[in-house]
Amino acid sequence: MARVSEAFPGVPVYFNASAVKPALSHSEYAEFNAATYNVSISKVSKLMMEGFLRQCHETGADAFNDSMKKQKAWKHGALSYLDKTGFPSVLEIEHEFLTEAELKKYELSEGEYDPRG
Repeated sequence: MARVSEAFPGVPVYFNASAVKPALSHSEYAEFNAATYNVSISKVSKLMMEGFLRQCHETGADAFNDSMKKQKAWKHGALSYLDKTGFPSVLEIEHEFLTEAELKKYELSEGEYDPRG
């Protein structure tokens, strides 16, 4: 990392954090002029999943039901990441190309995610 940063002074560099051993702190990445570094969601989420699976083993379906209640109460909602992907724009496209009858089905639909708010 040091050689790359020295070879390209002032050029922001991307680093694969999973490959960096030992792990660096945020300030150390800044010293190497890191433009960004990846975070492996699978490595982070497996810890959360393990806790959830333990709870499933202990309480059965209640673990999932509790998880869903927490997500609904969470200020970002269960699937708020879809808002950040541009998914609500799909509604605009649907209104442009679908018939009124096809759009009517959404009024009666209940789903986990509703971009209409």
